[in-house]
Amino acid sequence: MNSRYSKIIFASLAALFHAFLSYGQGVEIKHTDVFRSVVENGEAINKFIGHVKLKREDAVVTCDSAFQYLDRENSLWLTGNVRIVQADTLFLDCDHVYFDGKEDFLKANGNAKLRDPNTRISSDNLYYSRKNRLVYYNDGGIIEMEGFTLKSKEAYYYLNRSYIHFKDSVLGEGKEETIRGDSMDYYSREKKVVFLGPTEVLSNKGNLYTTGGEYFLKEKIAFLTKRSSIEDSSFYIEGDTLYYEQLTKDGYGNGQIRLFSKKDDILLLGDAFRNREGGDYSKVWGKPVVRWVNGPDSLWIKADTLEKSKLDTVDILKCYKNVSIFRADMQGICDSLTYNRLDSNLNMYHDPVLWTGTNQMSSDTITAFMVGGKLDKISLVRQAFIINVDTLRNYNQIKGRNMDARFDTLGLSKVDISGNGESIYFVLSEEENSVVGMNRVWCSNMIMDFKHNKLRDIHFLVKPDAKFVPPHELAEPEKVLRGFSWRESEKPRKEYFTKPW
Repeated sequence: MNSRYSKIIFASLAALFHAFLSYGQGVEIKHTDVFRSVVENGEAINKFIGHVKLKREDAVVTCDSAFQYLDRENSLWLTGNVRIVQADTLFLDCDHVYFDGKEDFLKANGNAKLRDPNTRISSDNLYYSRKNRLVYYNDGGIIEMEGFTLKSKEAYYYLNRSYIHFKDSVLGEGKEETIRGDSMDYYSREKKVVFLGPTEVLSNKGNLYTTGGEYFLKEKIAFLTKRSSIEDSSFYIEGDTLYYEQLTKDGYGNGQIRLFSKKDDILLLGDAFRNREGGDYSKVWGKPVVRWVNGPDSLWIKADTLEKSKLDTVDILKCYKNVSIFRADMQGICDSLTYNRLDSNLNMYHDPVLWTGTNQMSSDTITAFMVGGKLDKISLVRQAFIINVDTLRNYNQIKGRNMDARFDTLGLSKVDISGNGESIYFVLSEEENSVVGMNRVWCSNMIMDFKHNKLRDIHFLVKPDAKFVPPHELAEPEKVLRGFSWRESEKPRKEYFTKPW
């Protein structure tokens, strides 16, 4: 909406009405077919009938008939083809006009149209109160302004305060945007719209939905104070409070934030967010959650702070403090995490633990590699430890400096141990209802083959040191390797990510 349109149309109407509310002070009777001065019902009236033309300074009135009510402080009634022209640039056409001299009030009714070179306002009834400095209509009107049309049931322009209040079924349509709402205020000096009820602003740059807030028309900046949403072709943002610069896509918000990146299929949830660099950088904090769709499953991540940024053309997700992750095929915890959208690598730092099926994995750093959206390999760097629970709740354990755990469609398929390898593995009966014994192996480097998450074979790359312990000789201290810690109670569940939302 052009910032000056509404101000011009109402201010011009006010100036025109001012001219004739002072009728009798410098008003010329230029023409009338018939003049009569009568008293009707005890009231003195001057009647001008037929081709009436009145002039005051640069304003001219023509109509079929005019009646001057002398006892009403020169109130004036104009009727029939009424036209008021000011300076040959401002025109008011209607069926009737009534000037109330006592109340300083004017009413133009019957297909009333007010226009100047740039604007046009139409309503069955237009009103002006000089005492209150108020121009308004209250039974439907249309304002047309150089490519922009605004319709509403009611409109009130407060001249002293330079703002217009639009009420009931407000619709503004232009080349760049469409505004629909229940009620709103327009401030001409600040060139802003204040939303006072459910409103939508639609444009080719994006859409805005709100129940309260402000929108600066020239700068295309929105500050929304009630539950609102903003959407364009690439993202959707929803929150209790939102600030958004439409031209740069920078913004921030608070209160149950939902930020969805359409091109990446990423959903960010949290208490607050910051968006900048044209939408390439997003930060969410306050119990934030991210859902990142990858292949056949979604990756859920929760942390104290989440950041999504772009490095060259690659999207990077960074998560800080109290990180938890969930996928159907893996769950994990750590202190910080990065996720690379391009190669689907998930890097976990500072006391990370990752669960896959019945396996628990831990090390100083864990990297999970995805191929085609499926888990392909997990690398454990420094102090690597894998624990597998069998059907009798025995803890099979693998320990080493570094490990690579590979997966297939059946689950864990192979583990490569590099440096300081140790393992404990419980041998079960064929029925898997009793323990036959426990294998304890020391070997610097080895490869362990699995099927259905069960050990099938071990390949020793250097000479091993091994022993087999029968069940009756098993003592509790011998059942675990140094550094053993079963942390299943910390394993995230899906409801932990979705329940608050």
